[in-house]
Amino acid sequence: MKKISVFLFSVVLLMAGKVIVSLDWDPSAIREFEGRITAKKGFYFVLDVNGKNYYLQVAPPMYLQRKGVVLDLGSKIWVKGMVVRVNDDHYIFAKEIKVSGKKILIRNDEGVPYWRIERRRRRGVRNNRNSFR
Repeated sequence: MKKISVFLFSVVLLMAGKVIVSLDWDPSAIREFEGRITAKKGFYFVLDVNGKNYYLQVAPPMYLQRKGVVLDLGSKIWVKGMVVRVNDDHYIFAKEIKVSGKKILIRNDEGVPYWRIERRRRRGVRNNRNSFR
């Protein structure tokens, strides 16, 4: 399985005072959620699902813009993604989302982000050394 870089994930979680050393993409941890975006904290959106908050990591804003998706506070969203628990917090790494009737693929079955795959294709890179990030 692919590993997420320690630097990227630890920078994101330092805001909450938590650090994870490594993380594997785990297809068995994929769940579906439907809720509303209530806040934005750094790289994450806060997703309220029936009164329970999840930190949702979707994709870079430029990728979402190219796909015609706008995520604002109050947006109703359906998410399919991997759930990770860190202490008392739950994080969702989106695999696909549906907003305003528009479904967008975020990661492939190995957890590799499509924005990374598309960038490598634009640059003419043929090997697939992408990883879950």
